[in-house]
Amino acid sequence: MANSVLPNDSTLRSLGAGAKAGPEFDQAFGKYIRGVQALSDQWYQRSPNQAPVMEFEVGPKYIRVVRRDPVNYGGGGSVHSFVDRTNGNILKGSWKSPVKNGVRGNIFSDDNGLSRVNWHGPIYLRGGM
Repeated sequence: MANSVLPNDSTLRSLGAGAKAGPEFDQAFGKYIRGVQALSDQWYQRSPNQAPVMEFEVGPKYIRVVRRDPVNYGGGGSVHSFVDRTNGNILKGSWKSPVKNGVRGNIFSDDNGLSRVNWHGPIYLRGGM
């Protein structure tokens, strides 16, 4: 089940797993998904279309961040990113799972990983990270 971009405290409880479970993970993830929504909103200010709504789905190991477009594509969604519940790493991915070709950022960094993503998803790796 998907959760909205502006989750309340009860929605955010226990999103982390293992050593990263707890309020620190929940707060960092909340800042990340709100920041991703802000990036999307900012980009769509230049467009006549309504900005997609960022939602998230919690799985056993990863949180899938989904761009849901309620107006322009009949409510369809696409994957923005995945967040590893055990360490906060941000990954690119397909609908089914994250790709294993490199970590794009981390929600525990000073900017909550937002310098490593754009409105569409995690940026491509260039050289090394």
